[in-house]
Amino acid sequence: MTEAPGAPAPGHTVPDQRASPDGGQASGPVGTFILLFAACSAAAVLAAAGIRSDIRYRASVDRALTRYAGIAAWELAEDAGDALREALRATLWPATRFGVVGADGFPPVDVFASVVPDMGDCPCPLPVATRFYFRYDLSSHRVDVAGESLPPPVEADLAALAGRAAADAVGLEVLLGWPVSPDGEYLALTTLPDRDGVPAAVYGAAISPAALVPVFQLALDSAQLLPASILPRESTGRVFIVGVSDSRDVPLFTLTEGASSGYVAESELAELLGDLHVTVRLSEAGAADLASGSTTPIWLTIALLAGVAVLFWSVVRSVLRERELGETQRRFVAAVSHDLRTPLTQIRMYAETLRLGRTRNPGDAETYLRYIDEEAHRLTHMIENVLVLQNNARSVDAGDVVDVGALASEEVERFRHVVGSERVEFDVSLRGSTFATAPAAVVRRVVANLLDNAAKFGPPDQTVRILVEGDDSRVVLTVGDEGPGIPPADRERVFDPFERLDTPQSRGNPGTGVGLTVVKDLIGALGGTVRITDAAAGGTSVIVDLPASRPPVGTSD
Repeated sequence: MTEAPGAPAPGHTVPDQRASPDGGQASGPVGTFILLFAACSAAAVLAAAGIRSDIRYRASVDRALTRYAGIAAWELAEDAGDALREALRATLWPATRFGVVGADGFPPVDVFASVVPDMGDCPCPLPVATRFYFRYDLSSHRVDVAGESLPPPVEADLAALAGRAAADAVGLEVLLGWPVSPDGEYLALTTLPDRDGVPAAVYGAAISPAALVPVFQLALDSAQLLPASILPRESTGRVFIVGVSDSRDVPLFTLTEGASSGYVAESELAELLGDLHVTVRLSEAGAADLASGSTTPIWLTIALLAGVAVLFWSVVRSVLRERELGETQRRFVAAVSHDLRTPLTQIRMYAETLRLGRTRNPGDAETYLRYIDEEAHRLTHMIENVLVLQNNARSVDAGDVVDVGALASEEVERFRHVVGSERVEFDVSLRGSTFATAPAAVVRRVVANLLDNAAKFGPPDQTVRILVEGDDSRVVLTVGDEGPGIPPADRERVFDPFERLDTPQSRGNPGTGVGLTVVKDLIGALGGTVRITDAAAGGTSVIVDLPASRPPVGTSD
């Protein structure tokens, strides 16, 4: 074979006479400063937002818990008032059942002892225990007592108190404090009118504060102090500390115990119920439970710290990434500019030789045309890889169902013509059903890249083995060469863009270092995987694994 004078053989690398462009850039102090300033500003904004949010959170929690205590106090006062009314009604029912004082005179005071309430006729859920009963005649001012005798001064005070309350107690049960009682007792009173509706007699009972405890306990047990969506009824005793006090704020008793959180509210019972009022305090555990549904400052603190850490790391990573991109750009520009000039130089040289008619014999023209075709193919292959990488290979369409084995065989035949059978032998094996869903152009691009790598990095006269096998679930394409292989530690790195291992084979072969990157991206977009193993002949095997598809109708496996 005769070469044109000064013409390099195909595949020979033409040295780059110009200085390789220095794509690396300075880390950019202005850009770094801007990033740092942005990070600090964002951290300050987050900190200010966190502080404001914390203040608002605490104020919101304070308002909510105070409101909860107020609602609970009001609800309990209403329920306790109703329960106390019912208890007084049950206690005085033996007298009130008469309705009015008849012509035959007043019901006797011992009616309380002689009449047992009928649970079917009387609303008597909880009659209050009494020390004695009495009747006061508003006409004669006479006091009759059943249960024990009273000293004259005590009896006189009792008559005076009953007389003052007579008008308020007509048809109603009232509870009054009895200041002269040494035990702080209360008087339950009701007034019976005559047939003309004029108050005629006051009936009542002396009740100790301890006798009222079951009434309030019953009210607390049955009360829904907050909406069930906020607080289930069974949690009332753990969340609230409830007490009952008299008009002088002297505690009569406490219905629940616990450590108070400081959130407290009071509410008075209805009128004529002894001037009693309930006090509701949130326990520390209850306040924590009721506030737990809100967004907490801990959240904001964690977010602030995480945000600052992320921003700081982003700045550091940006600087490192900028340097890495500068180095990648330098290597890419150097590789592409060199590899573009090499085939273009040879194409121009052989084309000019043919144009000027400088061939020495008729067979040289055919040889030069083949060289031009090989270099044009290599140039096209390299440009298409760069374009695929630039256009984001992961956005490819799924395509139609294609026969991967048939496409691989076709690409091998085309590649065999390009490289020449005297340089590389190809051994193709097909097994099973090799149909998959993929664009035919993508399959051809993957096979071409793998064949190009195997041919470039293997020894002369090697055999590249291509195996395509499939079943009902997977289609596997394996391309193995007889080259030096790739160390296990570098098998993931070779899929990075523009990555070329520093080996004698890579230094002697042109390329941009994007062939395997394109393969991985294209196969990944189709739901497949790519991996590298040792070939049986001692070289490298690249294994492509794709999901299988059913053959089109009318196609045999």
